[in-house]
Amino acid sequence: MRTVTSKFAHQVCKSFPELTFDFIDKSPTSKDRIDFHGPANAKVKLNFSSNAVEIDDVFVLGSLRGRGNTRRLTQALYMAAEKLQFDKLKLVAAQEGRFAWLVLGFTPTQDWWYQNLSTIKSRLADIEGQYPAELIRLFEPFLTSGSPQLLPALANIPGGRPNALRPRDLAFKLLEAFSTWSGELEINDELNRRYLFNERIPSDSGA
Repeated sequence: MRTVTSKFAHQVCKSFPELTFDFIDKSPTSKDRIDFHGPANAKVKLNFSSNAVEIDDVFVLGSLRGRGNTRRLTQALYMAAEKLQFDKLKLVAAQEGRFAWLVLGFTPTQDWWYQNLSTIKSRLADIEGQYPAELIRLFEPFLTSGSPQLLPALANIPGGRPNALRPRDLAFKLLEAFSTWSGELEINDELNRRYLFNERIPSDSGA
């Protein structure tokens, strides 16, 4: 496992050369921890039991914020996870990161979504008058089916009229009721990969 951990750390730094890393002694729970330092800092655990990369304590110094460093770090972690055949990235989105992680393609986990679905439905009822009826109708099937997949999609809809509520604001307002949420990004999810790498989403018309 330590060989995999070493390969993972070096692959991350290959994609994001400004980073350095430290290995932390393996915990008794089948997880190896790597601490990354640089323009973006994070504690990362390789969970071999669930074949997931767990991201924790992401921090960017104030003078380096707004330069895409969290996205670069997450992209580097994704590429290393993909190369070493992990299934997903996982995290707990907290405070200001509640919204940023949606934009990067993370989706609330099914467990978290089901546990908080009643609060989400109540929140939607409180704010639905602020949005076009067609947008609310678009969201309702996802509440019925118990799927959180629409949230990162809404968070990545660009533009909107000046001084108007944008579709992405709906995703953010739904999560305002929570101080944290548990999220994941599936390595084989092509749509959310496009969000993370800021790639253009093809239209249905193929244009």
